[in-house]
Amino acid sequence: MKILSIENLDINKILHYFEKDVVVIPTETVYGLAAAINNENALKNIYKLKRRPSDNPLIVHVSSIEMLKTVIEGEIPKVYEKIIENFWPGPISLLFKANKNVSRTVTAGLDTILVRMPDNKIILEIIEKLNIPLAAPSANLSGKPSPSCVHHTIDDFGEECPLYLDGGECRVGLESTVFTYLNSPAILRPGGICIEVLEKLIGEKININYSVKKIENQQICPGQKYKHYSPNNKFVLIISDSVNIEELVKEYKKVGILTHYDFKPKMKREQDCEIIYLGNKPYEVAMNLFKGLRKLDETCDIIITKGVSIEMEGEAIMDRVKKAAHMII
Repeated sequence: MKILSIENLDINKILHYFEKDVVVIPTETVYGLAAAINNENALKNIYKLKRRPSDNPLIVHVSSIEMLKTVIEGEIPKVYEKIIENFWPGPISLLFKANKNVSRTVTAGLDTILVRMPDNKIILEIIEKLNIPLAAPSANLSGKPSPSCVHHTIDDFGEECPLYLDGGECRVGLESTVFTYLNSPAILRPGGICIEVLEKLIGEKININYSVKKIENQQICPGQKYKHYSPNNKFVLIISDSVNIEELVKEYKKVGILTHYDFKPKMKREQDCEIIYLGNKPYEVAMNLFKGLRKLDETCDIIITKGVSIEMEGEAIMDRVKKAAHMII
């Protein structure tokens, strides 16, 4: 196992890792477990290391529009061209019809493919030098909180991964938005680009479809079908204003509380509480959510937080905490 900072990285010296196996890479969203899409053994190792179900497709990362065209069928829709012009490189993945030459391990046997261009100069240079896209789901054990720093990925995979590239903390902290226009405009997973921003850009109402519902036959994106983002210890999401928090946590020895701009409870048993403040604004809460969950999961028997309003980044935050929660009250 080797850990290398991307600062002053000699890219040519690490390219051979991508030709053999998986590599943990930083992006602006979360850390990814990457493999070249023409390396079938490495692709299968992504599923093995993550303990990921084989019907959960992988998002493909490209470094150019020319590379994008090698993995899709047909022309790029006009709406996608507008999104690409405004938000690539960036935290949004687009759903295309897949080129028939793309490995079915990448697409999970579907006829569609999710593609994005990550906003990380070093990773884009690596992809460009490899001259092959990278498949890169989040670098965490399936079902657990996503990794926003390299230490989270080491905690999950340890010696199982041969190379970790350390790019510091991710500035978005949540996975990419997943958008489709293959049938009608819809967000399949909220993320780094908000629905309000997209609607203003394309001039159309966008549907929200986060459940396991087929659009145009078989099209499912990561995050829809299985339990995601959950810590090991009990995580409770409060959405009611009438919850007695002291009563809720009285049976637990160590209580973790994720507070934010709209949730600052006063606890009588402060000595038994570990409190992490996620931020004053929705984008700060999004950036710090997974980091806070992982930190409290190390020491606390129960973790609680309260929901936020769904404007802007709030939609993505609520998607994650609802899926992560063992209980919603």
